[in-house]
Amino acid sequence: SICMLAVMTMVAAGNNLMTTRQIFDSLDTSGPAVELAQGNLAATPGEYAWNESYLLDAYVAMYEACGDTQYLDRFVGRYRVLLTLRDDRTNTRDELNDRVMAAWSTTGYSKGRRTCWLVHAGMLTYSAARFARLVKERNSLQARFGKTAAEFIAATEETVAAYDPDWREGPNPDEGYYIAKTLEDKHQPLNQQNALGRTLLDLAAATGKPAFRERAAKLAAFLKRRLRLRSDGAFDWAYWPPLQPPYDKGNEDISHAAINVDFAVRCYQDGVIFNKADVQRLAATFLQVVHKGDNRFADTVGGDPGEKFTAQIGRWGNLAIVDTRVAEVIHNYFRGRKHDPALKTNMLTLATLAKYGY
Repeated sequence: SICMLAVMTMVAAGNNLMTTRQIFDSLDTSGPAVELAQGNLAATPGEYAWNESYLLDAYVAMYEACGDTQYLDRFVGRYRVLLTLRDDRTNTRDELNDRVMAAWSTTGYSKGRRTCWLVHAGMLTYSAARFARLVKERNSLQARFGKTAAEFIAATEETVAAYDPDWREGPNPDEGYYIAKTLEDKHQPLNQQNALGRTLLDLAAATGKPAFRERAAKLAAFLKRRLRLRSDGAFDWAYWPPLQPPYDKGNEDISHAAINVDFAVRCYQDGVIFNKADVQRLAATFLQVVHKGDNRFADTVGGDPGEKFTAQIGRWGNLAIVDTRVAEVIHNYFRGRKHDPALKTNMLTLATLAKYGY
């Protein structure tokens, strides 16, 4: 397997030589997910979007790296619990949208009023859509996971449909975007809608329904038109560019930007809007602008200094599909560091590195 044959060693705390997979397994103390339904977070499961989603993604990515179905088993166990916390299954009303939605609401980020953020739905459904796609594309998985994949597809389609009232065509003929009452009916920031864009791509592949791919393509066109080409050949862009040009102000932080970058990579892999040259320019953003050398990283895609978001660089890792130096830079930063099991981005980083042979 890739993990056993191609993985490079990483130096863990205490100077022990361990493979990336061994470090991943040593940090994976999450258990069968019963803790998801306990404690304070159970009241606002939308908070899982920024931690639990990374662990779910990590399990699927680790399966892609190693081909070991134990990681899919772990994913399935946790995702089943997550589904039980969805608003339509707990009969919880979204106060801003004034309806019960097939998504996960939270009172955070919206002045204490309960609502289901689109970006949370995207973050929490992406792993399910990716899992379902893998099951469809790999015959070896169908006997064991086919029924579960069908269940997760149905649930994910429900979540996507919950946001259909927020979809708008335009402003250009090939574009589309989502609005939100949380944002006074304005269009969503790029990362918030492209989180669901990744789900749409894999849902299209898992179901064969062209409508999902078409919507993802319109989101991709919306994103691509708002990227700015720098003189050094890299892209930069704003967190929340306007509907109409100019798109010349602002630089997105590298944490939220990771969602847009990963969406663009997935689009390229599926032949949707983004081509190899586009993704190479995004890799240049990481290698030339974000990476400052000596394991230091900028806080924004424009190179603004700071160390606030460095722990998130692993989420740029799929750019290694066009430039392996991306994985090398990430690997060099994470090698030898003591990893906090509570920070699930570490798990996703390790899984991504394993996928690219580190």
